[in-house]
Amino acid sequence: MLLRSERARIVNTSSVNGFWAGLSPTESIVAYSTAKFAVRGFSEALISDLRLRAPHVEVSVVLPGYVGTSLVRNSMTYLGEKDGHGVDDGVGDIDRDFRANAPTTAVSAAEDILEGVRAGRWRILVGEDARILDEAVRADPLGVYQADFFSRMRERGVFTAMPEPPAGAK
Repeated sequence: MLLRSERARIVNTSSVNGFWAGLSPTESIVAYSTAKFAVRGFSEALISDLRLRAPHVEVSVVLPGYVGTSLVRNSMTYLGEKDGHGVDDGVGDIDRDFRANAPTTAVSAAEDILEGVRAGRWRILVGEDARILDEAVRADPLGVYQADFFSRMRERGVFTAMPEPPAGAK
């Protein structure tokens, strides 16, 4: 259907973890980052492929930072954190904290994404934290996995809603 249309746009959602495979000095998110790098790479490969085969079909890849969604609640519910009687077991508190601490609201993220799609951008960064991380990764790609990267980003306003890593964390 896309190939037969006059004009089309594919919009894929990756994450800042699609260009930086980190979360904190004390946590690993290998599977998540791998998936998000794959979405970004697939999207970029599609841009080249479609330019040759179907130039009327364009691609955007969305790279959100920390957005206040119900991701935590949905993930925990899926993983069985609720009992069979619907008792919350603390999921609500964790979900509320996740949304309340996020620097970007879901509504603001949706607005940024729509603006980027309407403007025809192929790469859509969502949230100031995404823009700061993107700039840092591009400026010093070898330094982003050094021990002090997390603290340098906190100084710039990124990760401030996350708990401070334990002393001596690398």
